[in-house]
Amino acid sequence: MSSMRSSWRKIAFVAVGGLTEVSFAWSLLLVVSHQGRGVVALASEERVARDWQETGAWFDTARGTGLGIGRWRASG
Repeated sequence: MSSMRSSWRKIAFVAVGGLTEVSFAWSLLLVVSHQGRGVVALASEERVARDWQETGAWFDTARGTGLGIGRWRASG
């Protein structure tokens, strides 16, 4: 397996306690955990948004979907 080429490359190692869901959108990563949710810019490794609210209307457990945060929150 080590001889296989991949376009994936490690940029950062980030520990997230209580991780429950992740989602990619463009160059962003939405991370949901038991401590809330955050948005990470993948190119810069920077956390660009954080919400400490653990539960709320932003997460739909039946569909497994959640809203983004701040300027990355979809309207409607």
